[in-house]
Amino acid sequence: MANGTSYRVLVLDDDPVHLEVMRVALSVDFQVEAFRSPTQALQRLRTSELEVICARQKLPGTTGLELYEKARALPHPPACVLITAPGDAPIDVSANEMLSVLELPLEPARLVRLVENLSRLALIQRNLAGLVRPASRGVAAYRPPPRAPEPDDALPAARPGATTDPNRKG
Repeated sequence: MANGTSYRVLVLDDDPVHLEVMRVALSVDFQVEAFRSPTQALQRLRTSELEVICARQKLPGTTGLELYEKARALPHPPACVLITAPGDAPIDVSANEMLSVLELPLEPARLVRLVENLSRLALIQRNLAGLVRPASRGVAAYRPPPRAPEPDDALPAARPGATTDPNRKG
């Protein structure tokens, strides 16, 4: 990575060819762990802090979206790229900037750019965790610390008979 950060990515696909394409494409720039089993991938998610999950939407016994929902309950939830096939039901990602969808066939350069951006976003969210209050399921909203009023912020002392209405003379 340009700034020296090595992002960690979990890839999950029961299709060995798609899994290998994702692993090879991402391993140039990221630390990649590849899984064919959703159960093993979920166990790894629970024991490791990762920035991004790249998961096939249709998996044996579950979906990539269900795996992502479970990962969101972790202390430092990763972002997610769901890989869909043409004809799969559409997935609405508009309410969650930590979730994206790519359709097969995969374009490796596009996958790498998306994972890079989501990795940065996940790391930013992790670093801001102490400064925010959780928003309703999604990206937390920034809450700046309270600040003491500056001397310039203080209102001038009111004179007897003075008004604060700028349209009224007094």
